[in-house]
Amino acid sequence: MNSLELFNPLDPEFIADPYPYYRRVRDADHVYFHDVMDAHLVTRFDDVQAMLRDPGLGAVKERFFGNCPPGSDIDRVSESWLFFLDPPDHPRVRRLFTSTFAPRRVESMRETIRAVLDRRLDVLEREGGGDFIGTVAQDLPVAVICSMMGIPDMDLADCTRHSSAMVKLLDPLIDADQLAAAEQGAAWALDYFGALVKERRANPADDLISALVQVNDREPERLTDTELLNNIVFMFGAGHETATGMLGNGLHALLTHPGQWEALCADPEGRAPAVVAEVLRWDPPVQYFSRKVLREVEIGGRTIPEGASVMGLIGAANRDPAKFPDPDAFDVSRENVQSLSFGGGTHFCIGAMLARTEAEISFRALAERFPGIRPAAEPRRRKMLAIRGYEEFQVEIGGIR
Repeated sequence: MNSLELFNPLDPEFIADPYPYYRRVRDADHVYFHDVMDAHLVTRFDDVQAMLRDPGLGAVKERFFGNCPPGSDIDRVSESWLFFLDPPDHPRVRRLFTSTFAPRRVESMRETIRAVLDRRLDVLEREGGGDFIGTVAQDLPVAVICSMMGIPDMDLADCTRHSSAMVKLLDPLIDADQLAAAEQGAAWALDYFGALVKERRANPADDLISALVQVNDREPERLTDTELLNNIVFMFGAGHETATGMLGNGLHALLTHPGQWEALCADPEGRAPAVVAEVLRWDPPVQYFSRKVLREVEIGGRTIPEGASVMGLIGAANRDPAKFPDPDAFDVSRENVQSLSFGGGTHFCIGAMLARTEAEISFRALAERFPGIRPAAEPRRRKMLAIRGYEEFQVEIGGIR
């Protein structure tokens, strides 16, 4: 069996369900060299976790933004994203964002999250159902991150449209129309967020952008204006794209496993955190990450030469039978689930707490308000490899409490 027969991420069947493919790769070799992708695929939990902390592995922009023309607005807006930085730049940039995106700020957003969510659920209730992705899973995270950043409500639609266009760049292959839309989105983001930073520097408000500007301006090792602006753009996109995937994947998992949905409905408040942990393990929105080998490293007992590419398959690691008993079972009663869905090491997701909080509040509210909710049609998967989620998921409300 050749590499593409074993593992072809462009196969529509892979988009629908990648997990059988991950098992085949792991069975063939836990560190498998894919000659077509020119990368070593790593599937075991312990090995992927070690990759996330290995200083011999570096971030790689080219693996994701390979379609990015040098000197383009795409290139300019992404040149200093945390996602693509290694030490010493990465900790210097990350320090500012972790200091302002603190747990207390996320905790202070709980009432706002529930209020925004209830308005979106009211729409579903009035209509007797509808598209969960467009009505709730997409709008909620966007509205929350915009509220935190002080972005006016009238700009939410533009922010969502341009951010969604840029996220397509994370996939290895995009067509000319998608590339043109991403370039337009990058140009818009540079202008829009650049103007916001300038305005908040002159007139600070009680929001995340103002806090970032004020703290940075006081730092002895302050970020350049480009680093600050670009990572605000990155934070906006990262603050909602993966959360949208998690909410859609999670509700679908729950409704297609009735016993698990009933367990949540029986104790929405108590069960919600465990539901979120199992959703993240079982069907995470981020399926893989890429690294370049800075110097010869050992992964899973294999020596990987300098200059090689390695891909940590998070979706495979989260279903490693050596780590999780009966890993393909969706079971919200699992205890102490520690998945790799938010990464690890220096690149652990800054927005992990916000995403978990949004999901916990959402699944609890859905179980409390709509215990009879059910799928109305087969949902349509988003045709992306990097961010796994649904493009459309029609639901019917059924019983209402």
